[in-house]
Amino acid sequence: MDYTSLTDATLASDPVLMNNPLRYERYVELFAEGSWWFDVCRWKAGAAEAAFHQTTSVGQIIWNEDIDYAMPIPVSEIESNPNMQQNFGY
Repeated sequence: MDYTSLTDATLASDPVLMNNPLRYERYVELFAEGSWWFDVCRWKAGAAEAAFHQTTSVGQIIWNEDIDYAMPIPVSEIESNPNMQQNFGY
C-alpha cells in the first residue's frame, strides 16, 4: 500500500481558506464547534463565503456588508447605557 500520497497537499475548495494555511488549519481544528460564523466576521470574509456557498447549495444568499457583520446588542445593555445605540438593521 502506498502511504506517501497521504501527505500530499490538498487544496480547500473554499476561496477564503484556499490561500491561507492558518485559516484552513483553524477551520479543520474547530470544525463543527460553532466558531465558523465568528471567524467569517473577524476575517471580513462574508461576501466570499456567501458566493462560495451559493455555488454549492440551493437558493440565493444575499450578503449585506452594512449589517451582516454586526450582531444585535442586548436590550439590557442599551437600557443601562443611554449613549449606546443598537447596531444598524436590528
